[in-house]
Amino acid sequence: MKRSIGKRASLLLSIWLLLFLLTVPARADGVWGLATQKLATRDGPGTTYNEKGTYNVAGQYIKVLSRAWDKRNNIWWVKCEIPYRNEIRVLWTGYKRFDSSTLPLESIPIDAQYPGGGKTQTAAPKSSSSAGLWGLAKQKLATRDGPGTTYNEKGTYNVAGQYIRVLSRAWDKRNSIWWVKCEIPYRNEIRVLWTGYKRFDSGTLPLESIPMEGETAPVTQPSASAGWSKAYQAFVQNRRYLSSDQVYYNTETTGWYEIAFALYDMDKNGIPELIISNGEDSMAGRTNHVYTCSGGNVLYLGEIGFRESALFYMPGSSFPGLFCRDGNMGSYETEYYFLSGLYLGKEEVLVEQYYSDSDPYTTLNTPILKRITGNQTLYQTSVSFPSGTANLTMYTRSQISSMGWNDFVSRMP
Repeated sequence: MKRSIGKRASLLLSIWLLLFLLTVPARADGVWGLATQKLATRDGPGTTYNEKGTYNVAGQYIKVLSRAWDKRNNIWWVKCEIPYRNEIRVLWTGYKRFDSSTLPLESIPIDAQYPGGGKTQTAAPKSSSSAGLWGLAKQKLATRDGPGTTYNEKGTYNVAGQYIRVLSRAWDKRNSIWWVKCEIPYRNEIRVLWTGYKRFDSGTLPLESIPMEGETAPVTQPSASAGWSKAYQAFVQNRRYLSSDQVYYNTETTGWYEIAFALYDMDKNGIPELIISNGEDSMAGRTNHVYTCSGGNVLYLGEIGFRESALFYMPGSSFPGLFCRDGNMGSYETEYYFLSGLYLGKEEVLVEQYYSDSDPYTTLNTPILKRITGNQTLYQTSVSFPSGTANLTMYTRSQISSMGWNDFVSRMP
């Protein structure tokens, strides 16, 4: 009896293994994705092409050959090899019908035959005559003749799904966003205009790869011999920050919201930045001003942080800047602040939501993580690195006076 039960268990296990193997690709060549639903197909990447039937392959791994952008509906289509009886049918279906964790969009090559509804460039050029940086536009490009909303509008160009050559970038302090200067094809000419960096697929165009406007070589940073320590010491002890254009509160009082100071090297160039909390006792107006030192002069860069949360850093990670996490009403946002030359940038990383979209009144024990950044490495670092983070300790003028300036400098992370 026991032997019969053992044989039956072995048989069931063998059947289970056989069924499992039938759901995964038998070959390692190509790109494979798990279909999450029936595949409605067409003979081209868009609803203007002929319908070619619906195939019930949900739960199966399907070989995917290429992708193309559908301008009409603003979605990605993928070309697949779909098994049907004793043949393989090569057809198009919507990318949304696949489990994206098994089939990352960037792993699928651009299709050369169907360039997303027109004769456009949907793959980054490889010829030497097309040197430079290229990024995939994911939407129409609204343009201006300079990097900001105060410049003249120069029209909107429908180049979604095309690779566009990008020349440089510039930071828009007014709106706290990056703009990029592009060569946009229009009829028989190339127009050099500015548009928002957010309109590009950051996976094809990493922000840090784009040179600053007017930059022909890496920015030369001042050496420590420029005397940053003495410059900052005079700036703090003589309260010169109060005579600057930045707003500070509670300048004559002490307590929980007293103005405080910290040193931290945000770009690891050997010269730390001076960070000063603004002393505001209202959460809505609380922020931190950032200064750097160049040639012995203290220069203002901008604001970082929000509400009452401390700034923190991630030692040992590939992100040398500072982070801030705060929120209310069951939702918390993480932001990352970085330096590139004298530009202070900000990137929204993720949102932790402690309620479901369908039930906003019930608090969840485990938050729903919503990725905002296009930088997968930054997102993964923020999610997996909480135990390695460290708060940036800030000190008041009275504390610095008690410990001495050299001691204050020595406590810099």
